[in-house]
Amino acid sequence: MQRTETAAYYQRLQNRVAEYVENNLTASFGIRELADYTHVSYHHLADVFRSAHTESLGHYITRIKLERAAMLSAYTPLNLSEIADATGFATKHSLSKAFANHFGFSPGKAKASVIRTDSINAVMDGITSEAQYRHIVQSDFPFTFKQCTLAGGVLAGYTWHFGNASPGYEASMPYLNDLLSMTVAGRARRCIKIFDSVNFTALRDYRLFYGIFAEDTSMLAPHFDGLALPIRRGTYLVFDVPAGHRDDIKHHITRFRESLVWYKKVFILRDFYDFFLLHDGPDNGGEYYLFTGA
Repeated sequence: MQRTETAAYYQRLQNRVAEYVENNLTASFGIRELADYTHVSYHHLADVFRSAHTESLGHYITRIKLERAAMLSAYTPLNLSEIADATGFATKHSLSKAFANHFGFSPGKAKASVIRTDSINAVMDGITSEAQYRHIVQSDFPFTFKQCTLAGGVLAGYTWHFGNASPGYEASMPYLNDLLSMTVAGRARRCIKIFDSVNFTALRDYRLFYGIFAEDTSMLAPHFDGLALPIRRGTYLVFDVPAGHRDDIKHHITRFRESLVWYKKVFILRDFYDFFLLHDGPDNGGEYYLFTGA
């Protein structure tokens, strides 16, 4: 294959890997299951992934599961056994050991502190200490929300490493413009999803998902090579995010999640899953969806 074809092939494989991991976080799986899903050999998949990343595929799988465990520990009242079940670990002891090896602290500490100074949340907000972060989450602010039930739908789009994003990212992703054109016809809405953890993923590894939310999954083209992620079915808290600068929009979402859920516990979650649907137009705000349970 020529270089451009090779790059596109590698990207498709990485998309399939990310899609499988995201959709199967509660299961116990490894590279063999991913190879079967992507229809390539075990060694070829591992080599392709390693050529494009600073970590092995096995380490990536473990890291994503542990970051997911950290989010569940921080934002839900689930105990360690329940979190182990939700992240594909055999026992709470195996989870606790892997967690401490990766983060350098216990899962219990994640319930008391959700800030990591090399995370995107800390870097973008200029947070350098726990005290500074607590000052932010302790403050009061006005908000409006509603509850709704979503019976189905899909998030379709692409991820990119945030540090490598540029104003022209839309044009660089195959078929994304076709996807976004659906929003003009009113058949879908633009969507941003935190694909990793804003607090527990190091900035160097952080990815953001951008695409559409569509209730009708049949509208995706057969040749679509991005990620197709079925949403969680159930009840959501839907917070109004006012129009403003993108930094202001980010701060609103941070306060909803960190202040209302983690610190003040105004809302109690049994799982953690969220996404942001944008109103039409740049910086026009939107609605932040936070899953509360099936």
